[in-house]
Amino acid sequence: MRRSRNNLCPLQCQTCSKGDFEQQWKCTWCCLRVCSDCMAVLATVQKDLGTFLKLIGKDTPNKFDGKTIMVGKDIGEGSQNANEENENHQVGIEA
Repeated sequence: MRRSRNNLCPLQCQTCSKGDFEQQWKCTWCCLRVCSDCMAVLATVQKDLGTFLKLIGKDTPNKFDGKTIMVGKDIGEGSQNANEENENHQVGIEA
């Protein structure tokens, strides 16, 4: 986590929603921004966001319920359908 000045495009803390212009901490991997108070608590749980959210009383999004989501397949099918539609439109164009 690195310090962020939070002055060019100020954002509220993404865990407690405190909206101020103080410096925040920004994750270099996922760009999560947290205030200094939340960072102090996050450091006590070894920066485990799931444990931190449970600790402050917020549910973790998308709890695993045993269902598998095939994101790659859905995206591939959607782009394949779009490509087929584009090809159909291009075939119908006469020069």
